[in-house]
Amino acid sequence: MRHFLNGPFFKAFVLTTIFILYSVLVYGPRAECFEMNEGIKSLGLSFSYNFNTVITFFEVRTRGQLECYEYFLTYWDVVFAALYGIMYAAWINALFSRRKLLWFTPVLFAVIFDWTENYFEIQMIIDYLEGDILSEDFIKLGSAVNSLKWICSWTIFIVLILGVVRKLKKIRLKASNET
Repeated sequence: MRHFLNGPFFKAFVLTTIFILYSVLVYGPRAECFEMNEGIKSLGLSFSYNFNTVITFFEVRTRGQLECYEYFLTYWDVVFAALYGIMYAAWINALFSRRKLLWFTPVLFAVIFDWTENYFEIQMIIDYLEGDILSEDFIKLGSAVNSLKWICSWTIFIVLILGVVRKLKKIRLKASNET
């Protein structure tokens, strides 16, 4: 039992628990101030968006909701990305013994793209609230970064699934060799 408590799987479970608690107790409730019952809840939750999607997203919200969304992206979503990055890194560390740096790469890029996407969305909100014309090219760039974030996230899920399958095969092979 002592080995498990000091091992990488225990650390991954603890970090997963922290991530889930943050998501449920902090992150989710902080998003309620800008979410709507219908339509897109957050631009970052869609794979991509366009000029019309952004304008509609902004127009159906009050100034207070948009300011809340800006605050959410500036603080709470930054912590969320850092926590999921650390959690995924812990799982990769637990599941892989070789080429960890290669497997950490999509995690690092997912977090960087998430933070970059937040910058684009925050700037769009500021421009909209100040009455400035939103740049279609800026929106396309923000959408592209958002898509890259999701591609990295899917890559992470695939890497983790492969890691679990490999680990289970090793355990089964070890068990069959011992009998």
